[in-house]
Amino acid sequence: MLIKKWELIKIFKINTAIKIILFLIILTFFLPFFVVSCGEQELSVSGLETATVIKNGNYVVLDGNPAAFILIIPAAILLILTFFTGKIKEEIKNSFFFKNIFMFAAVFNIFAAVTIRIAAQIIINKEIAGLHRGLADFVTFRAGYGFILYIILNAALLVLSGANYFVNLRNNLLE
Repeated sequence: MLIKKWELIKIFKINTAIKIILFLIILTFFLPFFVVSCGEQELSVSGLETATVIKNGNYVVLDGNPAAFILIIPAAILLILTFFTGKIKEEIKNSFFFKNIFMFAAVFNIFAAVTIRIAAQIIINKEIAGLHRGLADFVTFRAGYGFILYIILNAALLVLSGANYFVNLRNNLLE
């Protein structure tokens, strides 16, 4: 029994895909976001550690910045919101902002992630330069796979929500 292409699209709705992507975005926050290395030593830092405290074993390397929670809060709120859309008033549902909230969130998340990555690199370079000026030249700072997945998943959220917007726009024009 073969499932035809359009039947598969009906089964796998865009809203389900958006929920899955939002859940995966939240999970990436617990994966290595940044990797700092100096010679043979390497330190992976998750998004959660970026927001709380960065440790290497029992040694606290750097206090985190709670502002990094901004990376997970929009996805968590939107994921919860997707389960209650039936209870939201029609006037709110039909507003431009609400119809495009996933696109706005994806753009915001990507911008926030890139900003936090740049800020984290500046802070770490400043801390290292404070310890020893010559050491900063040997330290590398790069994005971890959690950060890369975070960006990719937000880009996918942007594409899906954009496609959903244009499909709804076309449907409204055809009515």
